[in-house]
Amino acid sequence: MFSTSDLKALLSNKKYNEVTLWVNEDAIKFSEIIKLFLIDDFRLNQACAHVILMCLSKKPDSLNPHIMLLLEYIDSPTASTHHKRNILRIMQEIDLPIICHDLLAKLSFDLLQNRQESIAVKVFAMWLIYRLGTFYPDILPELKFILTQEIHYQSAAYKNRAYKILKHI
Repeated sequence: MFSTSDLKALLSNKKYNEVTLWVNEDAIKFSEIIKLFLIDDFRLNQACAHVILMCLSKKPDSLNPHIMLLLEYIDSPTASTHHKRNILRIMQEIDLPIICHDLLAKLSFDLLQNRQESIAVKVFAMWLIYRLGTFYPDILPELKFILTQEIHYQSAAYKNRAYKILKHI
C-alpha cells in the first residue's frame, strides 16, 4: 500500500500505470486519488487527472460517488484554472448521471460566458453543454447564440470547437 507521499512521488515520476493498477477496483484508493487531485499543485493535479482517466477507462462508474464533489469544487472560489480544466475534461469522458445535469449545465454556461476564464475551460464547457443538449434540446439555442456572438473574438481553439458544435446544432 502506498502512503500519500509515496503516491506523490510515483505521480511525479509519471508511473501512472503502477498507480492505476494500485487504485483500480478499490473505492478507498480512488478516493485518495481524488483528494490528491484537489490539492492546489498543478503537476500533481495533472498526474491525478491522468490516473483518474485511466481508471475510468477500466471502470467508468468509479467516479460516480465523487461527481458532485468535483462539480461543487469548480464553483468554489479556491478552484484554480487547472482544476476547472481537468474536472471538465474528466466529465467529458463519462456518462453523466442525471442527478448532476442541472449543476453541470449551470456551471458550464457560467464558465463559457466568463470573459476571465481560460480558453481550455471554455472549450470543455461548451462541449459539455452540447452533450447535455441531447437530454435537454432547449439549451441548444442558447448555446448557439453564445457561440455565434463570441466566435469572432476568440482564439483558434475556441473557434474550432465552436464551429464543430454549430455544425450539429
